[in-house]
Amino acid sequence: MEYRIEVIDDFFGLSDKSSLGERFLQLMAMKKNGYTSKHNKRYLPFTHDDFVGTHIMLIDDKSDEI
Repeated sequence: MEYRIEVIDDFFGLSDKSSLGERFLQLMAMKKNGYTSKHNKRYLPFTHDDFVGTHIMLIDDKSDEI
């Protein structure tokens, strides 16, 4: 398998890069799905760190999945 690394380190600049904006939404969906599978669905697992932090993703080159 071959992988590549993508980094999101500027949440506020995502509007200029639609592909990274989609990746950010995928990451947040993964985080929400993982959290709600084990915890109460009334709470969102997001904090301010999700919007100002650095996200490093390992992407499968063949399927383009995180």
